[in-house]
Amino acid sequence: MSNSHTTTTQRPLFFQRVSQFSSAVSAVNATSRTGNHGSIVGATLLSVIQSKAERRAARYGPHDTYSPVDNLKLEAGKEGDVCVKKSLRSGNLFVVKHSVYRRATAVTRAAHDGQRKSKLPTEAVILKNFVKPHPNIVVLHAYVEDRVERGRFYIYMDACTGGDLFDQMSHWDKRKQSTPKLFLYHAIVQISDAFAFLHHGLRHTTGGCFTQDEAHHAIVHGDVKYENILLDWSRTSVNGLPELVIGDFGHAKLLSDPEPRVDSGTEAWFDPETKALWEAYGPVGQDHRLTTDEKLKVYYEIGKKRSLAGDVYSLGLVFKTMATESPIDSFPAWSVGQDEELLALSREDGLRDLVYGCLRVDPDKRVTMGFDDGAKKGIMGAVNRLRALRDRMVVEEVTLDPTEWFRRPAPVPAQDTRPEID
Repeated sequence: MSNSHTTTTQRPLFFQRVSQFSSAVSAVNATSRTGNHGSIVGATLLSVIQSKAERRAARYGPHDTYSPVDNLKLEAGKEGDVCVKKSLRSGNLFVVKHSVYRRATAVTRAAHDGQRKSKLPTEAVILKNFVKPHPNIVVLHAYVEDRVERGRFYIYMDACTGGDLFDQMSHWDKRKQSTPKLFLYHAIVQISDAFAFLHHGLRHTTGGCFTQDEAHHAIVHGDVKYENILLDWSRTSVNGLPELVIGDFGHAKLLSDPEPRVDSGTEAWFDPETKALWEAYGPVGQDHRLTTDEKLKVYYEIGKKRSLAGDVYSLGLVFKTMATESPIDSFPAWSVGQDEELLALSREDGLRDLVYGCLRVDPDKRVTMGFDDGAKKGIMGAVNRLRALRDRMVVEEVTLDPTEWFRRPAPVPAQDTRPEID
């Protein structure tokens, strides 16, 4: 931590910008508050959110000493180097990203960059400023600017100790087995809970009940795929199941931001409408006649049009691939834009209907990550049915052997303060 300091650059400007398009956010919230509210029991109490914030803050100490964890290697991405570090005070593990330098120009400058010469990391801004604590969303504790290489940032997040969903599915594929039903239902429930929160501010409480955060800013993740869904073991893990945690918000945006300046995500997991845009623009990245800024304009134009419905389609690809007999052989296990009527999947427990609703080619006919609202169908009623079936299996003591896991559970520090899974 000695080579960095906390940045507070231009936050007032960002919030001023947000207020200018808050009416669109209000419209999203108003939509989710009308119609069938059988399972939304009211607004989330501020004391609940504050308690969660305090619990997660206790894990991280800005003045702690951190040492590298050599046996947990992470691959560097295009956003920068990544490593795992351990707090010598608490024993807690953190993923530390060292972001790449990106110049802020007339083309690339987002509202939160203000008049800086370099861009702030999108992931850090979204998670720190707009995502309240949620058990299925990665925890970002701080982002601090490198004092030596100005414009680069150290981003401190909780480490998820079970690897990612791609690692786990590959592990089962090597064992020539399909996804165990207990984990399949558990994963669909927790991933859906995460996106019900990101899209609509919904928080699962007990049974099939949810509260809703007031003044929630709807967030488009923009890069839903196996690699960005993490598995985490904690002292509160239930019946040998990891928590499913959504990570990598580098392509995320506020739904209401008219100029988010974010990239377009991962092509293999596109929704049909984004794929059509991508194909219409052609192989921009291979066109050497274009400048970097000209290419970015195209990518940003695609990213600007990504929607909540696009996230839902990508989730359908995730769920369909998980439920496929040999998921890694065809990855994702569904051709983007394929007629949803051809979906061959077990109808048991409503699984096919749930995935079918996500994979509708027409985004207007796609389900939302909420509840039914007039003619618009929500997914969470079906998710609650899977939740009940998962809980019944837990009561019946259905378990998975430790050898089932890509990365087996390890002892969790006594001071671990992560919230329980739902």
